[in-house]
Amino acid sequence: MIAALKKRPFLRDQYAFDFVASDSVALAGQTRHEEALLTLSVIWHRLHCDGAARVSLHSTTLDDLAEHAPFHSHARCKLHVGESIRLQLGTLASP
Repeated sequence: MIAALKKRPFLRDQYAFDFVASDSVALAGQTRHEEALLTLSVIWHRLHCDGAARVSLHSTTLDDLAEHAPFHSHARCKLHVGESIRLQLGTLASP
């Protein structure tokens, strides 16, 4: 599947983002030119003893995804019941 994705042209260049964590810590950033994926994950399950969800924003290349390499982490935080985060996405110029 990754080989098929690599044959397709990118529809946009880098992603830009503004991320504000539940504690109001703000981060503005962008993915690297070669990165094709930007992922926001929220994991919340009954085994977390503090009751908080784990939130992360990370990016990677198709090659790194195929090789199961670590993702490039942009932000991580905990999110408790009643709290929120803010993520605003943008893109840089198309290739």
